Formats: sequence, structure tokens, C-alpha cells
Amino acid sequence: MIGRVEKQTDLDLMYLRLFNKKFKHHNVNSMIKKTIWPLVLLVGMAYASQAVAQNSIPDPGFEAVEAPFCGIMGPNDFSNTMFDWVSPTNGTPQMFFTDADASCYNAQPVSTYSGPIGIRGTQLPFEGQAMAGLYAYTIEGFNQRHYAQAELDVPLVPGQAYAVGFYVSLADYIEFASTGLQALLTVGPVNHNSDEVIEAQPQVSNEEIVDDVEGWTLIVDTLTFEGAVDFITLGNFKSDEQTLLVPNPTHSGAVSTYGAFYFLDQVFIEELTTSNLQEVENQNEVKFLSTSQGLEVVSSDFKTGRLHVKMFGLDGRQAFESSSGSSRMIVPWTSWSGDCAIVSVRVDSHETSQVVCRGEYR
Repeated sequence: MIGRVEKQTDLDLMYLRLFNKKFKHHNVNSMIKKTIWPLVLLVGMAYASQAVAQNSIPDPGFEAVEAPFCGIMGPNDFSNTMFDWVSPTNGTPQMFFTDADASCYNAQPVSTYSGPIGIRGTQLPFEGQAMAGLYAYTIEGFNQRHYAQAELDVPLVPGQAYAVGFYVSLADYIEFASTGLQALLTVGPVNHNSDEVIEAQPQVSNEEIVDDVEGWTLIVDTLTFEGAVDFITLGNFKSDEQTLLVPNPTHSGAVSTYGAFYFLDQVFIEELTTSNLQEVENQNEVKFLSTSQGLEVVSSDFKTGRLHVKMFGLDGRQAFESSSGSSRMIVPWTSWSGDCAIVSVRVDSHETSQVVCRGEYR
């Protein structure tokens, strides 16, 4: 499932939504340019009080390394380089760094490497200075895969609800886009003495083609587990026949840029501490549009009542509140204290809240 789990506030009854969000980077300092994206409701859940806890992943952003690595990783290099992540198979996942020497194959966003293997792309990490890279598909019939595995800081509590997710970005110059990566959560590690696909049923999966080469796509789901899960493995668990592919229009055609290769960053498992988790329907058709003056809130479900909008910072502090007899309202950019905010919209008797991130304007 593609989407995002939102932060909650105890000021209002909030909605847990899963929605598409795109992120595009500016420069080597990893400043994130967040663009308003149509917020597509996939799953709605209502609950009160705080809902985001500490991340159970020991190194969410692949930043903790034993020693800097320059070049193309071979067998065991990924496991030997990382403190908390390993390759559970004979595959060769890769690491990419913004602080690597420009002559290194794995320097991002620009490498001056001129060897026989084609550069993967120019993406910057979602956060920090490092990110991993995995093959979700190589050559038809080979069933070769890359996987990354980590032991959780603490085992998950059976019966407890968790948000499990990660960010992926299709490598710019690779041949295909595919359905991307999945997450398998297990009691104990997975070991596979081969570079081929691990036959397992991942709990976090996605059936849509992930083809964004400029931004980051969030793949996330909410889950409960029967056992004390303590390991996560990321990769593509589908066979070549099951993996959907489409040509990547930015494919460079260089040597060894075959298959579908994804950058991977910011893996998370966060406990949802809810007292009353239940599915609800979004009864309010609300759209958010970017304007030079601010975020325009538009209700297509407006009848004879009033449009009431409140905005909170991610720290829970209210920054804006206004009512209107119209179906449209602008929340001025001057009211924003950061790039993202919680916007609560009430139309007639229906209310919805969600996290929205503003775009960049000139």
C-alpha cells in the first residue's frame, strides 16, 4: 500500500490516513522541497490521543557505517559496512553517500565515475547523507534480488498496532519501474544461501508501479502481529513472473543499467497507541490547492452551512482558525511555522483532519 501515516494531536479527533506524497530535493544539503499532492484517501481510521511512538528500527536512514565505502559493493560488503543492516542472501545491495568522493561510483547526487558500470541516478537521500539501493528485478528468468535486513531495537508486542513503512525512489537511469519493494517481518532472522528471490509472504506490500525518479514514494501499512517479531527484511519477494514492469523513460541505456533498481531510505516501525481504533469513512470531499497566497481549501460537499478551518503545527499548537460562508478558503503562508501542518476542516456536520505539506513558490 502506498501512503503515509499521519501524526496525531489530542486537540481534535484526528484521522489516520494513508495517502500518496511526493518529495523532491533541492541540493546536496538535502533540503526537501515538498509539493502539494492530491491527498488520496486509501484507508481511514479514527482515534484520539497521541499515536506516534519511537521508531523500532535501529538505523532508519542507513547512516551508521563501520567505515566509509567507495565503489560498487560486492558479496559481504554491505553487511561489513553497516552497523545494523545486513544482506540475508548472497545478493549485493548497495550504499550511496552524499559525502563520498565524487570519483566514487556511489557518490550522490553526481559521480564522476567513468568505469564500465552505468551510474544508477542522481537522487539525494530522503534525509541525511546516506541511502541504500536494492534490485527489485534484474534480468527476466534470473529471479535475482537484493535484500536488506535489520534486527529491531526491541521485539514488537503481539496484538499491538504498528505503522510499518519506508521510502523508495526509482533510480533515474535504470531500465524498468516495477511494483517496488516490500517488507517481511519475522521472529528471528531470514537466511537465504542464494541471490534469488526469498519465497515468503511480506506483510507490507504494494501492487502499484512505483515510477517516480525525482521524488520519494512512501509504502506503508498498519499491522498487528501474533508473535514477538524482532526482524525486518526489505526487498521484492515476488517472482519475476509476478513482478509488474513498465519501461523507465529516463533509462540511460548504459552498461548494467538493466532491471528495476530502487533507492531506499527512512524505514520505520512506530507503535500506534490507540484506545479506540476503528475504520471510518471520509464523508467530506475536501481538496487542497497551492496558490501564491497560501493553501486553498476547497469543499465539493458544501451545502448550506459554513466552512470552518483550523491549522495546527506538528507540535500541536494552533496557528490558524477561520470560518466562511463560501466553499473555499485560503490559509495564508504567513500562518505556517514549518513545511507541514495539520489542517482540520469542518463542513456542515462533517469534520476531517490531515497532514498537508506546502509547495515552493517563486
